[in-house]
This record gives sequence, C-alpha cells and structure tokens, in this order.
Amino acid sequence: MTTTKTQFFDGAKSMSLESLLTMNEVGYSFGDGKQLTPQRVYGAVPFLYRCVDVRANAMASMPWTIYRGQTEIATDDIDQMPAGLEFCANLPEYLYQIEAALCLSARAYLLKLANTVRVVGLKWLDPATMDPVWTPQGISGFRRTLSGGGVFALPPEQVVYLWLKGTSEVQPRPAPAAAALAAAGVLASIDDFSRAFFERGAIKGTLLTVDGVPAQAERDRLKAWWARAFGRGGKTAFAAEVVAAAVKPVTIGEGVSELGNSTLTAEKREDIATALGVPHSIVLSNAANYATSAQDVQNFYNQTVQPAARLIQRQMNDQLFAPMGLRLEFRPESLQVYQADENLRATTFKTYIEAGLQHSLVAQMLDIDLPQGYDYSDIDAPAQVKTAAGTDKERRAEEVRFRKWAAKRRAPDVTRFTSDVLSDADKLALLVEAQSSETGAPFPLDWGGYP
Repeated sequence: MTTTKTQFFDGAKSMSLESLLTMNEVGYSFGDGKQLTPQRVYGAVPFLYRCVDVRANAMASMPWTIYRGQTEIATDDIDQMPAGLEFCANLPEYLYQIEAALCLSARAYLLKLANTVRVVGLKWLDPATMDPVWTPQGISGFRRTLSGGGVFALPPEQVVYLWLKGTSEVQPRPAPAAAALAAAGVLASIDDFSRAFFERGAIKGTLLTVDGVPAQAERDRLKAWWARAFGRGGKTAFAAEVVAAAVKPVTIGEGVSELGNSTLTAEKREDIATALGVPHSIVLSNAANYATSAQDVQNFYNQTVQPAARLIQRQMNDQLFAPMGLRLEFRPESLQVYQADENLRATTFKTYIEAGLQHSLVAQMLDIDLPQGYDYSDIDAPAQVKTAAGTDKERRAEEVRFRKWAAKRRAPDVTRFTSDVLSDADKLALLVEAQSSETGAPFPLDWGGYP
C-alpha cells in the first residue's frame, strides 16, 4: 500500500500537514501578530491616517480669539503674542496634537511650564505615558510612565487634561479610531498580506505531496529545494524548475487577485469615515458635483469640527485660561466654508434695502442677530450728515476700514471704533449689511453649552 506524505508550504515556511494542531497555524496574522490598537493601525492604514489628519488640520486652522474680560488681547492672525501670552505662540500645533490624540485615544495632555508668577510655556505629553489618579473627590494627580521604566507623579494643577467624556465617571468614551478599529484592521491585513505575498515569491500556499514515506532527510531536502527555487521573493518570481513526477504541488491558498474586492474595501472605508465623522468625499475627493462637495464640507464642520472645538474650548478654559483671568473662544463663523450662504444673505439684505424697505424689517426677515445692547430700531436711526471732510471717497475708505475692524471681533461694539465720517448708526447699519461677508462675519454662532 502506497502512503502519501503531505507538506504545506506558503512561500516562507514548510511543515508537515499532519503536524498541524489547529488550522490557526496556517492562518494569516497582521504585522508581527501583536494585538491591533488604534495607534498601530493609524500608522498602517492610509485611509484612517487621512481621516485623523483632516480632523486635526481643521482644528489647527480654526480661528480663535483670547479675551481678558470683554477685551480682546490676541487673535490667531497676529504675528507676535503680547506679553504674558507667549505660551500660546504654538497653539495651532497643540490644537492639531490634541485633536489627533482625542481621535486615537480619547485623551490629550499638556504640561504647564510655569515660573513663580505665571505659565510661561506648554509641553505636549504622550497620552500613552499618562494616567490620571482618581479619588472619590476627583483627580488627585497624574502618573507619567516613561519607556525606560521611570515613573513620575504630576500634580493636577500642572496638567491640562482633555478627554472625551462618556458614561464612565473616570474613563473617557471609546475613541473614534477605536470604533473604526475592526474596519481599519481589515484594510491593514489586506495591505500586509499583499506585501508578504510578494516577499514570498508571489506564490500561493502550496501542498507538496510525495508517494511513499520518505525519510526525514529526504523531506528536509525537498523543502530546502522548494524554498530555494520559489521562495526568495522577486529573485524567484519567474523561476522555472523540473519537478519529479513523484512530487505533486497542490495549490490551496489564494493570491492577490482574490483580494481585489472593491466592495469590501469601500465598505470598510465608509465605516472608518463614519466613525471619524468625516464625509467620504472629503477624504477621497469623489463628490458627484461641486454642490455636494460644498455641502459635505459644511456638514463636516457643523457636525464634527464645531462640537470638537467646543469641547476643547471648554476644557482648556477651565484648566488653563480661566485661572489666568483669560478666555479662549473659537470663531468658526469666519471660516470660508460659511461664507457662501452668508454672502447670499448679505446680497439679499442689500437688495431689500435698495428696494426701499427699512433696515430693521429686513434684518428681522433674514434673522440677523445684533450685538448685545442694540435692538433693530437702532438700525433705522438717521445717518450722520456728510461734512466736507466726509467725501464719497473718504467714506468708502472708512467703511472698508470699519468692516475689517469688525470682522476680527466676535461682538464688535461700534462705539469703540473711532471715526470722523461714520456715525454710530452708520456703523451699525454697515455691521448688519456686511454680516458674514467675504471679510469675515462679525457675529458669532451660538457657542453656549456643552456638545
């Protein structure tokens, strides 16, 4: 009776099929076989990387203003921070890191660098090295563990701790990337399998069957020959060998052609984009038309970026700015993404005014909010009579100067803008007419409350 001995070979290793204890031994594992984490797949899956990068870039480019009381003392577009605010010089970079960390681990940390008087700088802390120490009274401090084994205790007042609050009292809710981990793992496995497939000579998993019961030395010689002939990557990708009739290679695995499942890939990408709150068209630029793309961008800012900005704004104010008598406010209304709709409203306002309707009536029709302390009747106050100094050219120049001044302020007080040509009523009318024009919206969206 002839006995057939079977060897399994996948291009990199060969083993006796009878020696396999479970089918897991011939399965495929991602990377080095370690457990998948959001941080690992973030560096391995381009689509997840891009989604996180889109969110972090959107946060880093968010316009902001820092106030002391009602006085504006710094904005995102100034060249140099005033005295006492030098620690905000790299705020956009910190906002990028904060948003990326919240996407990947639901936590972010900044270390306050202070002298005996005030905060003079900030330092980014890797969330993987940090753990809050909770007591029944709240956080009593933080434990920082470095890769070398050093453990350091940090007092709570020295650390800015931002986290995505969920149902747990002491733990953040799952990070967006954690929700996308399964989908990202599929894409990572596809990429890793493709790489390993070509590294193994672009051959599929193969069984080598021989007649009889060859000695162990013969089996080893056969495995060595097969690996030498076909298992050296690109060097043997097109090799030709003469095989004895007694050796029968039987292909049992799959190749890269079977991985070309575009439907599966698209579904997993959509899962990642959904978990991260990023429209698919933004990441791949595959919107059907311009209108769809513009609406996707606006939805992205309305439903993802603004809630994230409110969360960061509130926690940074509570832990960093408020103890210093300061307040950070983001100004998303001045972003270009909101200008198209507001430009249309400004054009409509002007059309109605030129048709003879009252400023106050048109402002109410278009649901335009006025600065605190003003009502719609103030818009209808008679304009100041032009003097000899207020020629048309001077007036136009003054209007331009006023619009630029107002665009940089969240709630501009017209009495603070000094002008020999424009009255307060003139300035208020310009404020309403130019609301959210291309120079920037002087009125904010509603930023009250927590998302």
